[in-house]
Amino acid sequence: MDFDFPDNIPPLPPNPWSTNVQNAYHVIDGAYTRALQALRAEDGDALRYKLLSSNIIDTMIPVLEGMEGEVPREWIDSCAHTLGPLVYELQVSAHAAEGVERDEIELLAPVTEKRSGKRGRPKKDVDLDYLREATGSNRNIGVTRLADAIGVHRNTLSRKMRELGVDKRFDALDDDELDTVTRDYKAKKHQEKRFSYVAYASDLMTR
Repeated sequence: MDFDFPDNIPPLPPNPWSTNVQNAYHVIDGAYTRALQALRAEDGDALRYKLLSSNIIDTMIPVLEGMEGEVPREWIDSCAHTLGPLVYELQVSAHAAEGVERDEIELLAPVTEKRSGKRGRPKKDVDLDYLREATGSNRNIGVTRLADAIGVHRNTLSRKMRELGVDKRFDALDDDELDTVTRDYKAKKHQEKRFSYVAYASDLMTR
């Protein structure tokens, strides 16, 4: 494994937490430790790795997000940074069990740069699937916040949205849902031997 995993997720900060918060913590920590044990066992069971990965993405991340407002945001981010690499390693292990070499696995990014060979800055290409996820009807993310997070100018992002036919009337300029979009996008995007991960990009998770 490329990441030195702790035995447990970060402990809750000292506080008389409610029963719901404590239960949520133990549920997430239990899923984390089971997945970590599977990785350390190196039993080569691709299906098991995939099931454990899906459980974290589809169940544990929503539980973690549901704790927001009751626990410090810094603790949630810390847990996300611990769960993200774990999902990554589970998916790498699943691919390895199916015969895919680690070197053949490429991480996806919301924005890529294309060089034309001419002078000037390279052209930035925003991934269409990411834009669709970020601008879905269930999102409330400001265009300025989104542009800043993916490292492009607001005008560049607006122009790219028009080119790709992505239309969205933005509301609030600052919205914590941006982190959720990025986690969902990186965790669920799969193409042939390419895949990505949850909350493994510190630049998008840092306030």
